[in-house]
Amino acid sequence: MTKISKVSYRKTLRSVPDAEVTELAREVAQNSGKVVILARYGTMSLKGLQDWLKDLSDYANWFQYNEVDSPEGKRVITLTHDLGTKFSTFMVAYAKELFGQIAMVPKLSSTEDSITISV
Repeated sequence: MTKISKVSYRKTLRSVPDAEVTELAREVAQNSGKVVILARYGTMSLKGLQDWLKDLSDYANWFQYNEVDSPEGKRVITLTHDLGTKFSTFMVAYAKELFGQIAMVPKLSSTEDSITISV
């Protein structure tokens, strides 16, 4: 990980085509995301993914993490950020790839400043 100002990161993301943002997110999830989760938590599991997302929130400040149980019994994770639409695009692809690695297909939705993951 490296530190970069949010302003610089937001501007950098804006200059990258959506398809490249999506591909980058997949590559990051496949490589460093999986490696870090396995190293920190010992297994690729729902709990490991949740803990990793919480750590990204708490220590990397990528987003704010919130989790609730829906009336339908689903776990709903909301990641709120101020990095713009391209970061939402990145996070949707990132989450899709990570959850795919544990054979889960979450329902994903996004806005300019958040993504929602329902599992």
